[in-house]
Amino acid sequence: MSRRRRNSSMNSGQGQDPGKDLFAYLFLLMMVFVFVLLMTLHQVQAEANMTPAPTSTVPQGGTTLKNIKQNQVGILVKQDGQLVLCFGKETYRPQQDIERLLASPHLITGSDKNGSTRKILYLDAGQPQAVLLGEYLTSFKALSRAGISVAFVEKVD
Repeated sequence: MSRRRRNSSMNSGQGQDPGKDLFAYLFLLMMVFVFVLLMTLHQVQAEANMTPAPTSTVPQGGTTLKNIKQNQVGILVKQDGQLVLCFGKETYRPQQDIERLLASPHLITGSDKNGSTRKILYLDAGQPQAVLLGEYLTSFKALSRAGISVAFVEKVD
């Protein structure tokens, strides 16, 4: 009988594997973790989708409407590898013609929040030629040193 009991205990022990139970628990734990993670990410994406994007038709905080004459709005044109300001038939090179530009009627005198006065040069924002930022910065460094601010405007009908 002792042999039977030993054999029966050995046979019943071979049928159960403790590693299977551990694997099952870990698998269920991982599935619950992934489900919670997916639900959290879904909620974050839903909140991100509800954030409205800014549009160009809605005016920004500091934008104002101003009545500017047509001859006071210039455009940027590339000539001989340099940017040139054009006001009708008159052209000005920003780096060389600062004195001529200061004496012209194309600049508008304005004041900022601190009360100091600055001359403002208005340029058309819808120009046909693309201008690189590096070209813009090198061309208008001299204007900034002369106290001339540059503002881009759009026509409103």
